[in-house]
Order: sequence, then C-alpha cells, then structure tokens
Amino acid sequence: MNQEDEVSGSVPRALNFSDVMENASPTGDFQIITNLPNNGGTFAPQSTVNFAINVPVNSFADMSRAYFKFTIENTGATNKLMLDKSAGGAGIIDSIRILSPTGQVISEQQHYNALTAFLADYTSPGHVDGYLNVAEGCTSAPLGKVPAGLAAGAAAITGRVEIAKSTSESFTHVPHGGLFNSDRYMPLGFINGQLQIQLQIASEQAGVLADKDKTSTWTSKGWELHIPIVRTAEDFNVNLRQLMSSGVNLNIHMKDWSNQQATVSSGSVGETNILLANRKRSVDAVFAMFRSSGSLSNQLEETSCARRTCGLLSYQYTVAGVDMPSKAVTGSATDIGEYMVNTQMALGKLGYSTASSIATRANYYQATDTTTGSVVVYALDLSAYKGVLAGKNLSSAMPLILKAQLGGDATSNATKIGSVVCDVFSQFDSILTLSGPTGSLTVSN
Repeated sequence: MNQEDEVSGSVPRALNFSDVMENASPTGDFQIITNLPNNGGTFAPQSTVNFAINVPVNSFADMSRAYFKFTIENTGATNKLMLDKSAGGAGIIDSIRILSPTGQVISEQQHYNALTAFLADYTSPGHVDGYLNVAEGCTSAPLGKVPAGLAAGAAAITGRVEIAKSTSESFTHVPHGGLFNSDRYMPLGFINGQLQIQLQIASEQAGVLADKDKTSTWTSKGWELHIPIVRTAEDFNVNLRQLMSSGVNLNIHMKDWSNQQATVSSGSVGETNILLANRKRSVDAVFAMFRSSGSLSNQLEETSCARRTCGLLSYQYTVAGVDMPSKAVTGSATDIGEYMVNTQMALGKLGYSTASSIATRANYYQATDTTTGSVVVYALDLSAYKGVLAGKNLSSAMPLILKAQLGGDATSNATKIGSVVCDVFSQFDSILTLSGPTGSLTVSN
C-alpha cells in the first residue's frame, strides 16, 4: 500500500472530503475522428494502403489510443482461410512506414507481422484469449499451442480464427511503436502539411494460413484509421503558437522498433556470426528470431509466428566490440529457462507478475525444428536505467553481431532443410521535433 495515496496530511483520504480532483487546465474537447485511405478502397496482396493524416487545425492527437479497422475477404469459392495464431488479422501487414510532410521517414517497421506475433506471444494468455482473439483475430486458448511449421502442411489445422469461403470478417489492430508509442499528445493540428502512414500488404502466400493441399485467395478492404483528438481552448492555442513563432520547438519522445535482417545459409552449424547494421543511438533491447526462408512464402505454414530454434546451444551479441553478456546465454531443448529469463529482462518484465507469455515447455523450444515452429526468441537487454533515455549507443562504425552457436541434426536444426532468415528487432528511443518557426517535423534517433 502506498501511504501517500491513502493519507492526505493527517487525515485518511477516505475521510478527507475537501480533497477534490482538480479540473483539467486547459480545458479540452475530446473526439474520435476517422481517416480513410486516399488511394483506393480495396487492396490486394502486395499493395500499399496510404493514409494522409487529416486532423482539425489546432488539435492534438492521442496516437497511443489510435487503431486500424479493416476487413479481410476470402475471395475463394472452395476453401476456408485461417489467420496466423499470434498475429491475427495483422498478419496481412508486412510493413508500416510513417513519413513527414516533406517525405522524411519518421518510423519504419519491416516484417511488421512478425513483430506483432512476437509481442502477442509475450503477453498474458488471458489477454490473448480475450481481447486479442475478439479484437484482432488471434487464436483463443493460446497457452502451449504449437505454431504450424510443416512445409507440406497439415490436413486439418484447428484452433485458428477462420474465414469461410466467399465471406468476409473485420478486425481491428492497435499499432506498435513510433507515433503510436509516444509520451505526449501529437500536435498534428499545428504542423505544416500532412503525415503519411503507409501499410504494405503482405503477399497472398504470407498473409494467411491454409490446410494441406489447399490454397486460399483473399483481399483487404474497408481500411480505417481511428484517431482520438483533443481540441484545446483558443487562448491556449494562441499562446502555444506565439511560443512556437518565437523559436520554441516541441519535442516528443517515442519508443520505436526497427528491423534488421540477415540470411543464415542452408546447412549452417557451429559458431555463426550474423552481422547487423544498427545505427540507433539509444537502443533498449534487441530480439533475434529465426524463420525458415521457405515458410515466408508458404501458405501452409504460419509465416509470422513459426519461429525456429536452429538447434541453438548458446548466443552472445557483440556490441561496439564488446561481448554481451560477458558469458554466453546457453540452452537446448532440455535447458530453456535462461532463454526465457533474458527475453523477459529485455522486455523490462523480469521479476514482475507481468512477465508472462503463451509459452510452455510444450511449445517454447521444439526439438523437431524442421517440422514445427517454436515461441523462443534470443534477446539482450541494453538499457542501463529504466524510465529515462539510457539505451546503448549503437551508432559507431562497428556492426552489431549476433554470435550464435547452432547445433542439432537433420530434424532439430531448420537450416538442414534450407536457409533461414534472422530478424533482429531493436527497441529504441526516438525524438520527434516540431519546429516552432516553420511547423516542420524532424526525427532524431
């Protein structure tokens, strides 16, 4: 119990009838507006959905409460289609890119569906079973469920959200990172020009899941971006614009995600160094995951969530020439705890009741890596302090290196059946600056 919360002066709060919550200042008028794409209404696989963000003048946007709504249509007349168990409807989003009015890239997340699946896998099973299943189309009862990872497919995949032949279903999605994870309201009604948010739709083979010997065709439509806004009083707006015109800039802190990719060659075993070009100046954590190259364009596998272990026996990262951690993190199919500990540490949850995931010993690190997916990721915490800008500076000329010790045999290492894509997602600090004199937006990270 927090004593300050319960006692006001010498009077318990429960008996303090003069302690009344203050009115907000300045006063604000709340509304939720809807933006539609400016380049069409129906979007086939591998097309781009473009939003030119339109908000009222002198308004602030609470992007942390913004969300997308969209419809997936099964255009096939024969077969059902299924959604990725962890990414849900967002499995059809391959990347998200946010551009300033002048075209500068403010934020970009490639392989966004894989990021979404990873974050869903490391939230509580109850959250997935309830909210994410209802709102985003993720699988219900996810605890211990094994990702579909057999290249030839399975005859009857169950437990996934399905869209019947020749029908449609609608979903919502709360985006991750960038503008959508800022610590301030976005003064979008004070900038010159319009932000652009671009969604790259995944390929037809990568966006959904099908049963063995079946194919599914689909398209997306009805895209909407819902943005909560606050309109402040005119005197506040006048004062703010006067401050800006006098040369005062507005700075907004964001937690963002970036993605670096590398290919691990077919048949790789033993020590494998994976070089990654990361130039961010305040990186909180990095998360590496392996996925079979073939599965990224195979509708019979879950392309977003079916991660591979590659029989990993140990890993370290080399950061600016220094090995981190000082002793390699080790594990195997029968020694999985340290991998989980480091992932929860990197997520900032170690030691808390929020350190949860949908993983069990049944699906976390599969011994049959060539035919089933796993939940495991290989993470490193880089934040010196919590709650402040204290991430690791990776902007030096030296690359970030993942030093992975790959083991396994013909069934326990996915590289035995082909090359593997290594995705490394970095969470980093980013500062968005609205220039007072010009109203232009720039980003520094």
